[in-house]
Amino acid sequence: MYNQKHSYKKLKRVVERKFAKGKSQFWKNRDYEDLSFVIHQETKILISVATLKRFFGKVKTADDYAPQNSTLEALSGYADVQEKQKSIVNSYKLVLVFSIGLVAIACAIWFIASNTTSDKSELIQKCTLALVKQEGRCPGTAFFEFTIPTAKENIFLNFGDGTKKLPIKKEQKHAHFYEYPGNFQAFLQVENTVVSDTVAVFIPTHDWQIFAHYFKPDLIDRYYPVPINKNVCDGVFHASSKSIGSLGIDTSEIVVVRIDCFAKTEFSGDSFRYKTRFKNSSYWPAVRCYSTSLILEGSEGSIQFKFVGEGCSRFSYYQLGEKLVNGNNSDLTNFVVDHNHWVDAEIINKDRNVIVKSNDKVIFSGNYTKSIGKIVGTSVIFHGSGSVDYIHLKSENNDCIFENDF
Repeated sequence: MYNQKHSYKKLKRVVERKFAKGKSQFWKNRDYEDLSFVIHQETKILISVATLKRFFGKVKTADDYAPQNSTLEALSGYADVQEKQKSIVNSYKLVLVFSIGLVAIACAIWFIASNTTSDKSELIQKCTLALVKQEGRCPGTAFFEFTIPTAKENIFLNFGDGTKKLPIKKEQKHAHFYEYPGNFQAFLQVENTVVSDTVAVFIPTHDWQIFAHYFKPDLIDRYYPVPINKNVCDGVFHASSKSIGSLGIDTSEIVVVRIDCFAKTEFSGDSFRYKTRFKNSSYWPAVRCYSTSLILEGSEGSIQFKFVGEGCSRFSYYQLGEKLVNGNNSDLTNFVVDHNHWVDAEIINKDRNVIVKSNDKVIFSGNYTKSIGKIVGTSVIFHGSGSVDYIHLKSENNDCIFENDF
Protein backbone atom coordinates (compact mmCIF):
# COMPACT_ATOMS: atom_id res chain seq x y z
CA MET A 1 0.00 0.00 0.00
CA TYR A 2 2.86 2.32 0.80
CA ASN A 3 5.12 1.54 -2.15
CA GLN A 4 3.88 4.52 -4.18
CA LYS A 5 4.72 8.15 -3.62
CA HIS A 6 1.11 9.36 -3.64
CA SER A 7 0.41 6.98 -0.74
CA TYR A 8 3.34 8.50 1.17
CA LYS A 9 1.87 11.96 0.61
CA LYS A 10 -1.53 10.86 1.95
CA LEU A 11 0.13 9.39 5.03
CA LYS A 12 2.12 12.59 5.57
CA ARG A 13 -1.06 14.70 5.39
CA VAL A 14 -2.90 12.50 7.90
CA VAL A 15 0.05 12.55 10.33
CA GLU A 16 0.30 16.34 9.98
CA ARG A 17 -3.40 16.74 10.79
CA LYS A 18 -3.21 14.54 13.87
CA PHE A 19 0.07 16.07 15.11
CA ALA A 20 -1.57 19.52 14.76
CA LYS A 21 1.59 21.58 14.39
CA GLY A 22 1.00 22.88 10.88
CA LYS A 23 2.77 21.84 7.69
CA SER A 24 5.79 19.61 8.18
CA GLN A 25 7.90 21.88 5.98
CA PHE A 26 7.86 24.42 8.83
CA TRP A 27 8.62 21.95 11.65
CA LYS A 28 11.70 22.50 13.78
CA ASN A 29 13.97 19.85 15.29
CA ARG A 30 11.96 19.99 18.54
CA ASP A 31 8.77 19.13 16.62
CA TYR A 32 10.38 16.01 15.18
CA GLU A 33 11.53 15.01 18.67
CA ASP A 34 7.97 15.48 19.96
CA LEU A 35 6.52 13.44 17.09
CA SER A 36 9.00 10.62 17.74
CA PHE A 37 7.93 10.63 21.39
CA VAL A 38 4.15 10.51 20.80
CA ILE A 39 4.49 7.81 18.12
CA HIS A 40 6.45 5.70 20.59
CA GLN A 41 3.80 6.27 23.27
CA GLU A 42 0.94 5.18 21.00
CA THR A 43 2.54 2.40 18.95
CA LYS A 44 5.49 1.23 21.12
CA ILE A 45 7.66 1.57 18.00
CA LEU A 46 10.64 3.94 18.08
CA ILE A 47 11.30 6.07 15.00
CA SER A 48 14.43 8.21 15.11
CA VAL A 49 14.31 11.94 14.46
CA ALA A 50 16.61 11.42 11.47
CA THR A 51 14.19 8.89 9.92
CA LEU A 52 11.22 11.24 10.43
CA LYS A 53 13.13 14.08 8.77
CA ARG A 54 13.86 11.89 5.75
CA PHE A 55 10.23 10.77 5.44
CA PHE A 56 8.84 14.32 5.65
CA GLY A 57 11.44 15.72 3.27
CA LYS A 58 13.33 17.81 5.81
CA VAL A 59 16.49 15.98 4.78
CA LYS A 60 17.19 15.43 1.09
CA THR A 61 16.99 11.79 -0.04
CA ALA A 62 17.49 9.84 -3.25
CA ASP A 63 14.61 9.79 -5.77
CA ASP A 64 14.00 6.11 -5.09
CA TYR A 65 13.99 6.52 -1.31
CA ALA A 66 11.52 4.13 0.34
CA PRO A 67 10.93 4.07 4.12
CA GLN A 68 11.25 0.78 5.96
CA ASN A 69 8.08 -1.19 6.64
CA SER A 70 8.47 -0.68 10.40
CA THR A 71 8.51 3.10 9.87
CA LEU A 72 5.34 2.99 7.77
CA GLU A 73 3.65 0.66 10.25
CA ALA A 74 4.36 3.03 13.13
CA LEU A 75 3.25 6.14 11.22
CA SER A 76 0.06 4.50 9.97
CA GLY A 77 -0.66 3.12 13.44
CA TYR A 78 -0.23 6.60 14.91
CA ALA A 79 -2.33 8.28 12.23
CA ASP A 80 -4.95 5.52 12.18
CA VAL A 81 -4.78 5.62 8.41
CA GLN A 82 -7.39 2.96 7.85
CA GLU A 83 -10.01 5.00 9.66
CA LYS A 84 -8.94 8.19 7.92
CA GLN A 85 -9.20 6.60 4.52
CA LYS A 86 -12.62 4.95 4.91
CA SER A 87 -14.25 7.71 2.93
CA ILE A 88 -11.73 7.21 0.13
CA VAL A 89 -12.42 3.48 0.01
CA ASN A 90 -16.18 4.03 0.06
CA SER A 91 -15.97 6.53 -2.79
CA TYR A 92 -14.55 3.83 -5.04
CA LYS A 93 -17.21 1.23 -4.26
CA LEU A 94 -19.73 2.50 -6.84
CA VAL A 95 -17.05 2.57 -9.51
CA LEU A 96 -16.10 -1.01 -8.68
CA VAL A 97 -19.71 -2.15 -9.05
CA PHE A 98 -20.07 -0.79 -12.60
CA SER A 99 -16.55 -1.34 -13.90
CA ILE A 100 -15.70 -4.83 -15.09
CA GLY A 101 -12.02 -4.01 -15.16
CA LEU A 102 -11.97 -2.78 -11.60
CA VAL A 103 -14.05 -5.76 -10.49
CA ALA A 104 -11.41 -8.00 -12.00
CA ILE A 105 -8.72 -6.10 -10.15
CA ALA A 106 -10.70 -6.31 -6.93
CA CYS A 107 -11.07 -10.07 -7.40
CA ALA A 108 -7.35 -10.38 -7.97
CA ILE A 109 -6.64 -8.39 -4.84
CA TRP A 110 -9.09 -10.54 -2.91
CA PHE A 111 -7.41 -13.67 -4.21
CA ILE A 112 -3.97 -12.42 -3.18
CA ALA A 113 -5.24 -11.32 0.23
CA SER A 114 -6.92 -14.68 0.76
CA ASN A 115 -3.72 -16.48 -0.05
CA THR A 116 -1.77 -14.13 2.20
CA THR A 117 -4.19 -14.82 5.05
CA SER A 118 -3.89 -18.52 4.36
CA ASP A 119 -0.10 -18.24 4.34
CA LYS A 120 -0.14 -16.41 7.67
CA SER A 121 -2.48 -19.01 9.16
CA GLU A 122 -0.05 -21.69 8.02
CA LEU A 123 2.83 -19.76 9.57
CA ILE A 124 0.97 -19.50 12.88
CA GLN A 125 0.59 -23.29 12.88
CA LYS A 126 4.23 -24.00 11.98
CA CYS A 127 6.23 -21.26 13.76
CA THR A 128 7.47 -22.08 17.25
CA LEU A 129 9.40 -20.02 19.79
CA ALA A 130 10.77 -21.22 23.11
CA LEU A 131 12.89 -19.77 25.90
CA VAL A 132 15.38 -22.55 26.60
CA LYS A 133 17.59 -20.82 29.15
CA GLN A 134 18.10 -17.53 30.92
CA GLU A 135 20.95 -16.23 33.04
CA GLY A 136 21.77 -13.09 34.98
CA ARG A 137 20.08 -10.44 37.07
CA CYS A 138 19.97 -7.20 35.14
CA PRO A 139 21.66 -7.36 32.81
CA GLY A 140 20.44 -10.73 31.64
CA THR A 141 20.75 -12.96 28.61
CA ALA A 142 17.90 -15.07 27.24
CA PHE A 143 18.47 -18.03 24.91
CA PHE A 144 15.75 -18.63 22.32
CA GLU A 145 15.08 -21.53 19.97
CA PHE A 146 12.67 -21.13 17.09
CA THR A 147 11.39 -23.08 14.13
CA ILE A 148 9.95 -21.50 11.00
CA PRO A 149 8.78 -22.98 7.69
CA THR A 150 10.13 -21.91 4.33
CA ALA A 151 8.13 -18.79 3.49
CA LYS A 152 8.21 -15.76 1.22
CA GLU A 153 7.30 -13.44 4.09
CA ASN A 154 9.95 -11.82 6.24
CA ILE A 155 9.72 -13.27 9.75
CA PHE A 156 11.12 -11.34 12.70
CA LEU A 157 11.89 -12.15 16.32
CA ASN A 158 10.59 -9.34 18.53
CA PHE A 159 12.32 -9.35 21.93
CA GLY A 160 9.73 -7.09 23.60
CA ASP A 161 12.26 -4.58 24.95
CA GLY A 162 12.12 -2.00 22.16
CA THR A 163 15.37 -3.11 20.53
CA LYS A 164 15.63 -3.84 16.82
CA LYS A 165 13.69 -6.88 15.63
CA LEU A 166 15.81 -9.77 14.38
CA PRO A 167 15.07 -11.04 10.84
CA ILE A 168 15.24 -14.84 10.69
CA LYS A 169 15.37 -17.13 7.68
CA LYS A 170 15.59 -20.66 9.00
CA GLU A 171 15.47 -22.84 12.11
CA GLN A 172 18.11 -21.55 14.51
CA LYS A 173 18.98 -20.30 17.98
CA HIS A 174 19.63 -16.81 19.24
CA ALA A 175 20.82 -15.24 22.51
CA HIS A 176 19.53 -11.77 23.34
CA PHE A 177 21.03 -9.33 25.84
CA TYR A 178 18.50 -7.45 28.00
CA GLU A 179 20.09 -4.26 29.30
CA TYR A 180 17.39 -3.15 31.71
CA PRO A 181 14.97 -4.99 34.03
CA GLY A 182 11.36 -5.79 33.28
CA ASN A 183 8.75 -8.34 32.31
CA PHE A 184 9.16 -8.70 28.54
CA GLN A 185 7.07 -10.57 25.95
CA ALA A 186 9.01 -12.07 23.02
CA PHE A 187 7.33 -13.43 19.87
CA LEU A 188 7.73 -14.12 16.16
CA GLN A 189 5.90 -11.80 13.78
CA VAL A 190 5.17 -11.19 10.11
CA GLU A 191 4.39 -7.51 9.54
CA ASN A 192 1.91 -6.78 12.38
CA THR A 193 0.76 -10.39 12.80
CA VAL A 194 2.08 -12.51 15.68
CA VAL A 195 2.80 -15.99 14.30
CA SER A 196 4.03 -17.79 17.42
CA ASP A 197 3.24 -18.20 21.08
CA THR A 198 4.31 -15.26 23.24
CA VAL A 199 7.22 -16.12 25.53
CA ALA A 200 7.65 -14.28 28.84
CA VAL A 201 11.17 -13.15 29.77
CA PHE A 202 11.59 -11.75 33.28
CA ILE A 203 14.78 -9.83 34.06
CA PRO A 204 15.08 -9.14 37.82
CA THR A 205 17.36 -6.62 39.53
CA HIS A 206 20.02 -6.90 42.21
CA ASP A 207 17.87 -5.20 44.86
CA TRP A 208 17.49 -1.55 43.69
CA GLN A 209 19.34 -0.51 40.53
CA ILE A 210 19.58 2.84 38.76
CA PHE A 211 20.40 3.44 35.09
CA ALA A 212 20.86 6.43 32.80
CA HIS A 213 20.42 6.42 29.03
CA TYR A 214 19.85 8.80 26.14
CA PHE A 215 16.25 9.73 25.35
CA LYS A 216 16.58 9.83 21.55
CA PRO A 217 15.84 6.42 19.98
CA ASP A 218 18.80 6.63 17.60
CA LEU A 219 21.16 7.18 20.56
CA ILE A 220 19.93 4.39 22.86
CA ASP A 221 22.83 1.99 22.46
CA ARG A 222 23.39 1.15 26.11
CA TYR A 223 22.19 1.70 29.68
CA TYR A 224 24.72 3.19 32.10
CA PRO A 225 24.62 1.92 35.72
CA VAL A 226 24.44 4.78 38.24
CA PRO A 227 26.06 4.03 41.64
CA ILE A 228 23.43 4.60 44.33
CA ASN A 229 25.77 5.15 47.29
CA LYS A 230 27.68 7.89 45.45
CA ASN A 231 24.51 9.82 44.66
CA VAL A 232 22.68 9.85 48.00
CA CYS A 233 22.95 12.85 50.29
CA ASP A 234 20.90 13.46 53.46
CA GLY A 235 18.61 10.54 52.64
CA VAL A 236 17.78 11.75 49.12
CA PHE A 237 18.88 10.18 45.85
CA HIS A 238 19.91 12.58 43.09
CA ALA A 239 22.39 12.05 40.25
CA SER A 240 23.71 15.43 39.13
CA SER A 241 24.65 16.15 35.53
CA LYS A 242 28.29 16.08 36.63
CA SER A 243 27.83 12.62 38.14
CA ILE A 244 26.05 11.34 35.02
CA GLY A 245 28.68 12.91 32.79
CA SER A 246 31.35 10.97 34.66
CA LEU A 247 29.71 7.76 33.38
CA GLY A 248 30.59 8.73 29.80
CA ILE A 249 27.23 10.26 28.86
CA ASP A 250 27.07 13.45 26.82
CA THR A 251 25.00 15.67 29.12
CA SER A 252 24.23 18.13 26.30
CA GLU A 253 21.77 15.48 25.08
CA ILE A 254 18.42 14.66 26.71
CA VAL A 255 19.00 11.95 29.29
CA VAL A 256 16.60 9.60 31.10
CA VAL A 257 17.32 8.30 34.61
CA ARG A 258 15.38 5.29 35.90
CA ILE A 259 15.19 3.71 39.37
CA ASP A 260 14.14 0.04 39.33
CA CYS A 261 13.44 -2.84 41.67
CA PHE A 262 12.21 -6.08 40.06
CA ALA A 263 11.59 -9.43 41.76
CA LYS A 264 8.75 -11.93 41.50
CA THR A 265 6.30 -11.80 44.41
CA GLU A 266 3.05 -13.43 45.45
CA PHE A 267 1.33 -10.09 46.09
CA SER A 268 -1.61 -9.10 43.91
CA GLY A 269 -1.11 -6.19 41.54
CA ASP A 270 -4.83 -5.41 41.79
CA SER A 271 -4.72 -4.23 45.42
CA PHE A 272 -1.82 -2.23 46.84
CA ARG A 273 -0.74 1.13 48.26
CA TYR A 274 2.19 3.00 46.72
CA LYS A 275 3.85 6.15 48.06
CA THR A 276 6.83 8.18 46.90
CA ARG A 277 8.26 11.67 47.23
CA PHE A 278 10.03 13.23 44.25
CA LYS A 279 11.01 16.41 42.45
CA ASN A 280 12.74 17.09 39.16
CA SER A 281 14.13 20.60 39.39
CA SER A 282 17.74 20.19 38.28
CA TYR A 283 18.53 22.22 35.19
CA TRP A 284 19.25 20.09 32.14
CA PRO A 285 20.24 22.07 29.02
CA ALA A 286 18.36 19.95 26.46
CA VAL A 287 15.15 19.39 28.46
CA ARG A 288 12.10 21.64 28.16
CA CYS A 289 9.45 19.31 29.58
CA TYR A 290 10.61 17.69 32.80
CA SER A 291 8.63 14.59 33.73
CA THR A 292 8.42 11.78 36.28
CA SER A 293 6.80 8.41 35.51
CA LEU A 294 5.66 6.08 38.29
CA ILE A 295 5.32 2.45 37.19
CA LEU A 296 3.93 -0.60 38.99
CA GLU A 297 4.64 -3.71 36.93
CA GLY A 298 2.56 -6.87 37.18
CA SER A 299 3.12 -10.28 35.64
CA GLU A 300 0.18 -9.68 33.25
CA GLY A 301 0.12 -5.89 32.86
CA SER A 302 1.08 -2.60 34.47
CA ILE A 303 -0.16 0.59 36.10
CA GLN A 304 1.65 3.78 35.08
CA PHE A 305 1.24 7.52 35.60
CA LYS A 306 3.39 10.27 34.10
CA PHE A 307 3.64 13.60 35.94
CA VAL A 308 4.82 16.55 33.83
CA GLY A 309 5.79 20.18 34.25
CA GLU A 310 3.65 23.21 33.44
CA GLY A 311 2.72 23.50 29.76
CA CYS A 312 3.60 19.87 29.03
CA SER A 313 0.35 17.99 29.73
CA ARG A 314 0.27 16.87 26.10
CA PHE A 315 3.10 14.47 26.96
CA SER A 316 1.42 12.99 30.02
CA TYR A 317 -0.18 9.56 29.96
CA TYR A 318 -1.53 6.85 32.21
CA GLN A 319 -2.03 3.13 31.86
CA LEU A 320 -4.39 0.98 33.90
CA GLY A 321 -4.03 -2.63 32.78
CA GLU A 322 -5.59 -2.76 29.33
CA LYS A 323 -6.37 0.99 29.28
CA LEU A 324 -3.84 3.47 27.82
CA VAL A 325 -4.72 7.18 27.75
CA ASN A 326 -2.37 9.96 26.68
CA GLY A 327 -2.43 13.74 26.70
CA ASN A 328 -2.46 13.95 22.92
CA ASN A 329 -6.23 13.39 22.88
CA SER A 330 -7.28 13.60 26.55
CA ASP A 331 -7.20 16.27 29.25
CA LEU A 332 -4.51 15.15 31.69
CA THR A 333 -3.79 18.54 33.22
CA ASN A 334 -4.28 17.07 36.71
CA PHE A 335 -0.89 15.42 36.27
CA VAL A 336 0.86 18.78 35.86
CA VAL A 337 3.04 19.45 38.93
CA ASP A 338 5.62 21.97 40.06
CA HIS A 339 8.81 19.94 39.84
CA ASN A 340 10.71 22.64 41.74
CA HIS A 341 9.02 21.50 44.96
CA TRP A 342 8.60 18.08 46.51
CA VAL A 343 5.63 16.09 45.23
CA ASP A 344 4.12 13.53 47.60
CA ALA A 345 2.44 11.04 45.28
CA GLU A 346 0.23 8.16 46.35
CA ILE A 347 -1.41 5.45 44.25
CA ILE A 348 -4.11 3.37 45.94
CA ASN A 349 -5.43 0.31 44.12
CA LYS A 350 -8.32 -1.56 45.69
CA ASP A 351 -9.77 -4.41 43.64
CA ARG A 352 -8.82 -2.69 40.33
CA ASN A 353 -10.25 0.68 41.41
CA VAL A 354 -7.40 3.19 41.39
CA ILE A 355 -7.04 6.57 43.10
CA VAL A 356 -4.04 8.89 42.65
CA LYS A 357 -3.17 11.64 45.12
CA SER A 358 -0.70 14.48 44.70
CA ASN A 359 0.21 16.31 47.92
CA ASP A 360 -2.85 14.78 49.63
CA LYS A 361 -5.24 15.94 46.88
CA VAL A 362 -7.10 13.35 44.78
CA ILE A 363 -6.23 14.08 41.14
CA PHE A 364 -7.44 10.87 39.48
CA SER A 365 -9.78 7.93 39.91
CA GLY A 366 -10.40 5.10 37.47
CA ASN A 367 -10.68 1.36 37.07
CA TYR A 368 -9.75 -1.48 34.76
CA THR A 369 -11.06 -4.95 33.97
CA LYS A 370 -8.21 -7.35 33.24
CA SER A 371 -5.98 -8.34 36.17
CA ILE A 372 -2.34 -7.25 35.98
CA GLY A 373 -1.34 -10.41 37.89
CA LYS A 374 1.27 -10.60 40.64
CA ILE A 375 3.51 -7.61 41.38
CA VAL A 376 6.97 -8.12 39.87
CA GLY A 377 8.55 -4.67 39.93
CA THR A 378 8.38 -0.91 40.24
CA SER A 379 10.15 1.96 38.47
CA VAL A 380 10.53 5.71 38.75
CA ILE A 381 11.65 7.25 35.46
CA PHE A 382 12.87 10.84 35.13
CA HIS A 383 13.07 12.88 31.93
CA GLY A 384 16.20 14.64 33.11
CA SER A 385 17.61 13.67 36.51
CA GLY A 386 15.26 14.04 39.46
CA SER A 387 15.41 13.47 43.19
CA VAL A 388 13.69 10.78 45.27
CA ASP A 389 13.25 10.82 49.04
CA TYR A 390 11.57 7.41 49.42
CA ILE A 391 9.59 4.70 47.61
CA HIS A 392 7.16 2.50 49.55
CA LEU A 393 5.03 -0.24 47.97
CA LYS A 394 2.82 -2.23 50.32
CA SER A 395 0.08 -4.83 49.98
CA GLU A 396 -3.53 -4.28 50.98
CA ASN A 397 -2.62 -5.91 54.31
CA ASN A 398 0.27 -3.46 54.79
CA ASP A 399 2.95 -6.05 53.99
CA CYS A 400 6.12 -4.50 52.57
CA ILE A 401 6.66 -5.45 48.91
CA PHE A 402 9.38 -3.01 47.78
CA GLU A 403 10.84 -0.21 49.88
CA ASN A 404 13.74 2.24 49.75
CA ASP A 405 14.30 5.24 52.04
CA PHE A 406 17.67 6.05 50.48
